Amino acid sequence: MIKCMGCMRDYGENNSRCPVCGYSKEQARADEKNFPEILKPATILEGRFIVGRYLSCSDFSIVYVAWDALLRKRVAIKEFFPYGLGERGEENLIEFESTQEKAVFEKGMQLFEEEAKLLGKNQDIKEIVEVYRCVRANNTSYMVMEYMEGCTLQDWLEGSVRIEDLSVNDVFRKLMLSVDTIHERGIGHYNLAPDNIYLDEEGNVRLLDFGFAKKEYLKLTDDALDLFSSSYTAPEVLMMEAADKNADLYSLGTIYYRMLTGKDPAPCLKRLKRKSRLRVKEAEHERKINLLAEVLADKRPESIKRFWEMSSREGESS
Repeated sequence: MIKCMGCMRDYGENNSRCPVCGYSKEQARADEKNFPEILKPATILEGRFIVGRYLSCSDFSIVYVAWDALLRKRVAIKEFFPYGLGERGEENLIEFESTQEKAVFEKGMQLFEEEAKLLGKNQDIKEIVEVYRCVRANNTSYMVMEYMEGCTLQDWLEGSVRIEDLSVNDVFRKLMLSVDTIHERGIGHYNLAPDNIYLDEEGNVRLLDFGFAKKEYLKLTDDALDLFSSSYTAPEVLMMEAADKNADLYSLGTIYYRMLTGKDPAPCLKRLKRKSRLRVKEAEHERKINLLAEVLADKRPESIKRFWEMSSREGESS
């Protein structure tokens, strides 16, 4: 039997590609050519985790599917590796051109690990992706997390995945409740967008790719990194100003707009300059969207509970 590096399932040696996910040696070579900075499949971390195919590659980190050889289960591993800061050298070590570059990297890595610890302490919140541990290797840090079955909200909205008996209103209500739950613990997400909200096979919302480490890391570098979505992230986050948890309300409003219209909202800084509203057909939905997606943080509801109070009162007076 062979362990597929694409999905971590076993398949027969006579197959040239995995019969489940279609991953092959040719695909591995193509991935390595297109993304030379990724770890090669079958790299081993901490003598325990077998790294497989990369799942996503951003300006902040790289995420891989992996196999936990001790517990014999699939996991996801996020590697801290910001774009343009350090290079992959011999034996997978990340190397730096200067002590200043290394210092910025290490400060960012500390933020990355603090985020992992915070999420790890709140694993009783079922809406948060499970974080098992952090591993230091290759001059960087790796966050070992649960491997989730299901799809992103983006996939579901585009119709590439179907989940029975699940409506837009159902999903948005679950998303609001999930965000309210983390806010009750004093945790802001800061990076909510359709491609980092997950729906499990039963249609439950799971939150991943939190942004508070990214938010602070952005202040360490002068590079114009695309760490956040310009359409879904609150203006104060992108402008590196003081941001409270109600930055997530802005994201919720823009996500709801996307769910109702099928279109990405205008970039937040463009909306901020023009003080523009988001327009939808139904007046009730438009009121709720713009209560949430108010571009000025001090005019936005300070909490989801406050939003519910305000939207209910406006509905009664209309």
